[in-house]
Parts: sequence; C-alpha cells; structure tokens
Amino acid sequence: MINILKRKDSIYWILAINLAIRLVITFSTNLGTDEVYYVLYALYPDFSYFDHPPLVGLLIRLSTFNLSFIYNDFFVRLGALLIGTVNIYLIYRIGTFIKNRTTGLISALLLSSSFYSSIIVGTFILPDTPLSLFWLLSILAFVHFISNKKGYWLILFGLTVGLALLSKYQAIFVWVGAIIYFLIYSKKTLITPKFWFSIFISVLIFTPVIWWNLTSEYSGIFYHSNRIGNGSWIPSFKNFFPTGQIFYNNPFNVFLIILSLLFLIKKGRKQIEPKIGFLLAISLPLIFITTVMSLYNKTLPHWSGPSFFALIILVGYVFNSEELNLKGKTFKDTIVLGQIFFFLVIALGLIQIKTGILINSFSDNPQKTGSNDFTIDLGLWDEISTNLKSKIARNNNSASTPQDYVILTDNWFPASHIDYYYAMPNNIPLYVIGESNKQHQYMKINVLRDKIPLHSNAYYITTSQYFSPPKQDIFERYESIEAPEIIPIYKMNKHRVNLFIYKMTNLKNNLNLTQ
Repeated sequence: MINILKRKDSIYWILAINLAIRLVITFSTNLGTDEVYYVLYALYPDFSYFDHPPLVGLLIRLSTFNLSFIYNDFFVRLGALLIGTVNIYLIYRIGTFIKNRTTGLISALLLSSSFYSSIIVGTFILPDTPLSLFWLLSILAFVHFISNKKGYWLILFGLTVGLALLSKYQAIFVWVGAIIYFLIYSKKTLITPKFWFSIFISVLIFTPVIWWNLTSEYSGIFYHSNRIGNGSWIPSFKNFFPTGQIFYNNPFNVFLIILSLLFLIKKGRKQIEPKIGFLLAISLPLIFITTVMSLYNKTLPHWSGPSFFALIILVGYVFNSEELNLKGKTFKDTIVLGQIFFFLVIALGLIQIKTGILINSFSDNPQKTGSNDFTIDLGLWDEISTNLKSKIARNNNSASTPQDYVILTDNWFPASHIDYYYAMPNNIPLYVIGESNKQHQYMKINVLRDKIPLHSNAYYITTSQYFSPPKQDIFERYESIEAPEIIPIYKMNKHRVNLFIYKMTNLKNNLNLTQ
C-alpha cells in the first residue's frame, strides 16, 4: 500500500479506490437514522432548523435534482460521495502546498482511511458533509494567506468559514484557530480592515441562522445548551475517555498524530513555523473542548471530527522530517496497518448489515430484539417498510368501510425512517407525538401537516430497536386502541427486529402536535 506513494498518478489511485469503497457501502445499505431525518430539511426549506443550520438540506435538494430523486438513496447521498472525493484531493493540495507532494499524499492516504472522513462525511449525508468541505477550503485559504499576506485570501477565508457555519455551529472554531494564530504570529493583523471585513463576511453569511434562532419558536438553543452540560460543576468520568474520537479517526492515524505532536513538543514552540502553528490552532481547541465536555455530559465523537483534518496534514509534514528518517519504518508500517484496519472494519460492518451473524439481535423479550444492533437502521428498512405496507393494506382491505389514516410515533427515530421509507412515498401523514427533545424538527412539521381530523383512525408504530408504547394521553383521546400486532422482521433467515403496530380508532379529542 505504501508503494502507491511512489507513483506519479498516486493521488488518482487513492481517490478511485476510496470512491469505489464508498460506492459499495452506498449500494449495500439504507439511509441511516440521521440521514432520513435530514431529508426533511430538503423537503421543508427554512433559514435554519431545530438541530442544525440549513446547508445539508440544500445539498440534498441539489443532489436529488430539486427533489426529483428524493426517494432514491443514491441521489440523497450523492453530495456526500462527491464531497468525500473532493476532500481527499483538497487535503492533498494543502499538504503539497505546505511542504511537498509526499506530505500531500500521506495526508490523502490517512484521510481516506478515516472513518469520519470516508464514511460519516463521505458516504452518509450529514451536516458534517458540507462542513468538512468548507473547513478544508478554509485551511487552504488561510495557509495561502500566511504565505503571501494577500488580503483576498483572508476574504476568501471569511467566505468559506461563513459557509461552514451554515453547515454546523462547530465551524466557529475555525475562526477561533485563526484568531489564536494572529495573537501568536501577527497581532497587527487584528486591527487591519481586511481582518474585520473577513469577519463581516462570515457573520453576513450566517445572519439568516442567527435571525432564525432569535425569532423562531422552534429554535433549538435551549436543547443544545442542555447537551453541553449537566447542571453540575462536578465532573464525571462515565463518558470521559474519548474512545469514539479515536475510533472515528482510525486508531492508527491517531497514533501517528500523537507521535507527530510529541515530535513538535520536542522541537519547541520557537521552531514551529507559522503554517504548522495554524494547523495546531485550528484543531486542538475543539478537541480539548469536546473532551472536557465529556466530563459533564455524553458527547458524540463526530463533534470534533473536522479538527483532525489539520492534524492529519501535520503527520504528513512531520513524516518528511529528516530527523525521522530512522523511524520511517514505524510510520510506514502504521500507515499500512491503518489501511488494513479500515478495510477490515468496513468488511465486517457490511457482513453484519447483510447477514446479522456477528451480533445476535434476538431477545426473548420481543420489545428488546435488535436493541443492541446498531446496523439494523442501515440494512433492514426495505424489509420493514414492505412488511408495514403489506400489513396495513391487508387491514384496510378487510375493513367493512376502509378509511384514511395517519401514522403516529413518539420519537424522531424511528419516525424519520417510517416517514421516508413508507409514509411520505404513500402520501400518508406522519406525526411525532412526544416531548420537544424527541420531536426535534417534527415540532414544526406536525403543524405544517395540519391537524389530525377528529373521528379519524391512526396506526401507532414503533420498533423493538427503540421500543416506546403509546403514552396514556393518546389512549385517552381515541375511542379504542387494539393490542399491538408484532411483526418479526427477518433477513438471511435471522430474526433481527420486531415491528409493533397499534390500531387506533376514532379520535375523540385533538392531539397536541407541539410540546
């Protein structure tokens, strides 16, 4: 694998192999829990949303050709597939500019073996997808500014950071890194017109999101504030160790990053050139903050994901150092092991998704079957939606007077999957009846879909992966609710999950669609 770096067309081989792997994953899986939820962003355009800014929705709308192929998994993910490839090329160009072609190729190779970059960002369509693109473009613009001090590079930096902010709030740490750089290397720039104009550009682009959060009743500011603290100053080590960050970015890549950081510490701050100082400034603060946050609340490993881009470039930079020639074999072996680990995890993941043989999903408790198998959402929704459609069709056909109905559930997952794979393609309204932190964007979507008609019928649907029965409030509002019908879902002759369907007849009182 390491010999690929010696070829003149190395970068194109890296791009082609990585894209081929991601295409296999795309055509072998259903959309994940988050992906089907973000499809709603494309279907219901707005300046911002309960969870995130709007750019991922615009990207999905673009990749599905203005919703023409919105129910085709490939086109929903097309933006991620393209950006995943562009990102590898961008990091190659950044590494090449900072030092040389070898630095660029090592950076590209490491990024291609990062689960965050290749899978979370480059296969699945998430807010991190456009965030990653504009984060890397921001790095490219800023290192060019460091080299030639041309103001237009700083203006371009403000533009790309603004677009990154339209993707995800974490992008503010790109400006944090830039300001740290200026404080260390160029304080005078902080009082120049080009610096403030660059900030103005970022704020101007982000203004619709700011305005929406200040004026919308569906703003998620309170929700997000609860995600970053538990109300206590006393730390807890329950969620502290950052295993997710290490795995998402490939443990072998992280090992090389740590070695590179130790090498720089040994050199001393005065020996670190400005471009490398910027790479550290744009990466370490967010990693530090998310790690500290894990002392007070549960954090998600992709929150710090883009911070590792700059550290990956750092590995390519350090690996070229003459002082490390004697340790070159360790670096080469680690890169090879990282690639093997990446391919092995992908292969095992696809085997589990397709066959279920690696994780035993079955439980004697029908409400727990599949609750330990994170791959169900990626592999069974074609089967679940087929069974759901068949069951409800039989039920309606057997009724003496078939009626229209709505679908109810109490959490945005599995609501988004039911919505995407069954309800919306069949023009059936779905409502999430629950607390606001479970409704998320459905708080607004419930209202947009109008009130549930009185005297109408409904099916309350949940799965054993996220089992949650109807609350008492729902029981009181319908004339009758039948005991749930439990439909076992099989794949490759293995019982993977159960579908629970409650038939509810004659809505007597209006349901509260917002909490």
